[in-house]
Amino acid sequence: MPPPYDLQLGDDDATRRWGGVVQAPAPDGGHVAAFKALLVATGLLEAVAPAGRFDAATRDAVLRFQWYVENVSGVIGPGGNFIAWTSNVCTIRNGVANIYVRDTLDDWHGRGWSVAGNLVRARFADYADIRAGAGFHELAGPGEFLVDLGFVTAMATAQTLATANGVTVFVNQTFRREGGVVSGAVVTPATSSAHKIGRAVDLNLAIGRGAPQPSGTMRSARPATPAGRFRDGMKGDGGCRYGGDFGTPDPPHFDRQLMPAGGFEWTCLFYFNQRQARLATTDVAAIPLAAP
Repeated sequence: MPPPYDLQLGDDDATRRWGGVVQAPAPDGGHVAAFKALLVATGLLEAVAPAGRFDAATRDAVLRFQWYVENVSGVIGPGGNFIAWTSNVCTIRNGVANIYVRDTLDDWHGRGWSVAGNLVRARFADYADIRAGAGFHELAGPGEFLVDLGFVTAMATAQTLATANGVTVFVNQTFRREGGVVSGAVVTPATSSAHKIGRAVDLNLAIGRGAPQPSGTMRSARPATPAGRFRDGMKGDGGCRYGGDFGTPDPPHFDRQLMPAGGFEWTCLFYFNQRQARLATTDVAAIPLAAP
């Protein structure tokens, strides 16, 4: 049963500080330790030490949850599969474990649920003019690539532009697992790369069904050429930043980065999407399949 206090930074079972003030002894003492165990069980916290202290790591886990219920529309079920779930509560992002936070996590724990992310699996077969590049490394099922839900329409735009301009898109990388090997990178991968949240694609173009052109060709292409129209269309209709425009040019790269990179929104999506991807290594159903 959740405690009757809004647990917050500085609370400590050892001193019976709960809800920001020292309380009388409780029959089920250890409120902070019990709450932190819920955070671990639901995937919001990876370590509990010190078990009975509501420290900065605990506050950050609550902040992540408060972001999650407004931005992620599913959970991981007890069988390891993604389950659609949507909160109808607008929370205050203050890092305080109020009754809604505690009751929701207690309910999730009872159901065997844990946090998911916004990654989806997409099939190359559903895109007539998009192919896996020679160095593409599959992180999901055969013939699939991973992207954040907020990047699905960018890939749809890439398909539309490819058809309209008679080009084939060869994908080198979309989502990137933290610590994974980056092959064929044109520039040193950024610490807070949009690839790590699934909102980027590195690609090369081919005219018709020919061989992929060097990445620099797209950057230098004139606006009226097929490659130029594709590039500028991704920047316009696709709503993407183009890596060829960066201070250190990255010609194969397009993204919808969450700005500022490495900020609160970015770190939340990074945490949940990376966790979802790790779960998918044992059960790909942790990531839902995107509609064609």
